[in-house]
Amino acid sequence: MLQTEEYLDVTQCAVDIGEEASVADILLASDDSSSWWILPASLVFNVVLALLWILLRKRSRKVKTN
Repeated sequence: MLQTEEYLDVTQCAVDIGEEASVADILLASDDSSSWWILPASLVFNVVLALLWILLRKRSRKVKTN
């Protein structure tokens, strides 16, 4: 929650001053290092979803011919 409030404070200040601040500039300006886990967590989440899809998907049945 603090990250969001800090981000909004920075963007509000940029708007009040009238500066042209891009999102990348604002994100790089914040010195918060608590978001380092987002990339590994998203990669792990994608791998788990892929494994679940492979293991739990409905396999097509072979056509039974007499």
